[in-house]
Amino acid sequence: MLLPTVLAVDTDGDGLEDEDEANNGTDPNNPDSDGDGIDDGAEMAGGTDPNNPDTDGDGIPDGEDEDPLVPEGGGGGGGEPDSDGDGVPDKDDQFPDDPSENQDTDGDGVGDNADNFPNDASETVDTDGDGVGDNADVFPNDASETVDTDGDGVGDNADVFPNDPSETVDTDGDGVGDNADAFPNDASETVDTDGDGVGDNSDAFPNDASETVDSDGDGTGDNSDILPNDTSQQTDSDGDGYGDNPNGSQADVFPNDPSEWYDSDGDGVGDNTDPDIDGDGVGNSEDAFPNEPSAKYDTDGDGIANAYDPDDDGDGTNDTEDAFPLDATENKDSDGDGVGDNADEYPLDASRSSSQSGSSSGTGATSGTGSGTSSGGSNIDTPTVINTGGGSDLDIDTGPEPPEDWYVYAWAFVAIFVLLAAMMYAGRGE
Repeated sequence: MLLPTVLAVDTDGDGLEDEDEANNGTDPNNPDSDGDGIDDGAEMAGGTDPNNPDTDGDGIPDGEDEDPLVPEGGGGGGGEPDSDGDGVPDKDDQFPDDPSENQDTDGDGVGDNADNFPNDASETVDTDGDGVGDNADVFPNDASETVDTDGDGVGDNADVFPNDPSETVDTDGDGVGDNADAFPNDASETVDTDGDGVGDNSDAFPNDASETVDSDGDGTGDNSDILPNDTSQQTDSDGDGYGDNPNGSQADVFPNDPSEWYDSDGDGVGDNTDPDIDGDGVGNSEDAFPNEPSAKYDTDGDGIANAYDPDDDGDGTNDTEDAFPLDATENKDSDGDGVGDNADEYPLDASRSSSQSGSSSGTGATSGTGSGTSSGGSNIDTPTVINTGGGSDLDIDTGPEPPEDWYVYAWAFVAIFVLLAAMMYAGRGE
């Protein structure tokens, strides 16, 4: 089998194939890579270095040197000694034995080639490449930092407090360092004087660890204020929910008795145990308005006390026109015999009201003082309200209810009614 023939290539025509140039590190496109006046191929053939313009280091380029492989001495050939062969004669080379250096501008002992600061004798190296020499750089390995003014180990660029060695960070940005800030994550708070966990700015009692809030603003903290939402009360000695301050709201008349707090009628007996809370003489169980001393009865149950109700019995006829203001079944007594027209079989005959009762002379009527008797049943005292025309009801006691043969007392009732009517009209005439 025949292998393909590979033709040698010498791009720059220096007598050295491109492949060899690649191996020797010379430029395949430049016949004289080191510029000493001798082509690369000739240098390779003559033993000189195609990458070094002065192979023997005597200061004479190979192309001008009579013997480029032997350093010229004394004046022979016009060359000068160059011990390190760097092309700079020893007399001009500050580093005659170091081919990488020949000058030290700042005189710090480090050649300009290796010195990051060739004009600064105090610096030679900049490890982090931040432009500040390692000698002056407090952070030689951190390109973001060079100075630490307060010496706290944190560079000024990152230190929020570069002049305060006790602080470096302000997490909440409130101007107070985290080390001194009791609330480093809360920009609204920095101090907690009483150490209760609530900042002074929002603590209503910054010097009292037992209190933080005063809901009603009365100067007493909610923890010790029995009525935290009532500005007029702070203490409740008996714990019944009513404050001790007699001038405050929900004041406890009995501050040391948890079973009592109000005394509506001021009789010294608390409302919870007082049988007559409003002190009007009518017991709570019988008083339609147990908490209102000016009201007692509500005959028609309409929620308006008789004393203020223009129609006590709710029959649609005002008390001033109702002959029977407390009887919803009657409102008129045409013959004035004391029996309402609805129940009176003879509403226009005062001498009788029923076919069974016969006539009534009115001479046997009682005085209405409660001493009358009945042939059957017991007498019951019932309050009767008569409207005097002055805008308020007058409660009077009519005495015991009449017996079944009520007609005996008919004239007595008529007499009372006429008497009161006369009094009423007499009063209007004054």
